[in-house]
Amino acid sequence: MKSLFTAALLFFALSFQLLRAQSKPIPKEAFNLSSPTPNLEMEAGQTQPVMVEVNRSKSFRKVKITLSVDESSLPKGVSFHFDPNETLENTSQMTIQAVSDVQPGRYPILVAGKGLNYNRSFLLILVMKEKSPTANRLDNH
Repeated sequence: MKSLFTAALLFFALSFQLLRAQSKPIPKEAFNLSSPTPNLEMEAGQTQPVMVEVNRSKSFRKVKITLSVDESSLPKGVSFHFDPNETLENTSQMTIQAVSDVQPGRYPILVAGKGLNYNRSFLLILVMKEKSPTANRLDNH
């Protein structure tokens, strides 16, 4: 009875994964990049994770994709890090960090990936908000 329950649970878990995988169309060639959070708001002094999704064609399942950010599009005082930046996986976590004196504004950031001779990218909109008065009081104490 226990093995029947385990088999049923495994079946439902695999079915859910299959449905989830089918929610995005497979590209006809190479790969596509995207993020479930293409618009990110943060304050100066914060660090935010951003998931980068790699949607691969069948022929690109075993191709490493190297991820990067166009550093010229970053505002002064904002840095990024990918974990991992070269991946065979379908996701990578990009961490964006802003120092305490980043200027408020709206910054389009180009997130890029390269695999073999193919380059793909997407635009991430970073909105740097004014630092909250509460955060300023905490910094002064």
